[in-house]
Amino acid sequence: MPWFCIHIAPRQENKVAQVLQRELGLEVFAPRIRFRRLRAGRPLWTTEALFPGYLFARFEYVERRRQINALPGVAGIVHFGEQLAPVGDAVLAGLRALVQDNQTLEVTADPQPGSEVVISSGSLSGLRVLVTRVIPARQRIAILLELLGSEREVEIELDRVLPVNPRRM
Repeated sequence: MPWFCIHIAPRQENKVAQVLQRELGLEVFAPRIRFRRLRAGRPLWTTEALFPGYLFARFEYVERRRQINALPGVAGIVHFGEQLAPVGDAVLAGLRALVQDNQTLEVTADPQPGSEVVISSGSLSGLRVLVTRVIPARQRIAILLELLGSEREVEIELDRVLPVNPRRM
């Protein structure tokens, strides 16, 4: 049985996935991504759809297409003109290998030397600084801090900084 990509209304991925699984008994893959983001000046773990507006389901197209297209939150089954667009098992296997059992990819990218980060806690919270070294064994980084007109290299814990421009997948 083939996999298909289903286009979903914004932020309806979980709701539609549950309906497809519970009510229609379909196998569904709706991977999520978990990452840290600065919100209201504080670091906050956020979980979102890895492919916003899309999920994958395994079904027989001819038998289920009307039923699926009629579900609230479903915009349609992805196709190219009149051509169906099944997703190969190898593609889904590759995606499943990236995520954990709970279908969530956790992104904890460490900053690299030369990148800019923002301090997310403490008395220097909100200050943008430059990373000079990464010290993975101690879960710390060295940053270049400008205080009182002079620059100093100081070490700080990795969990106290966030990237200034985090890459989104």
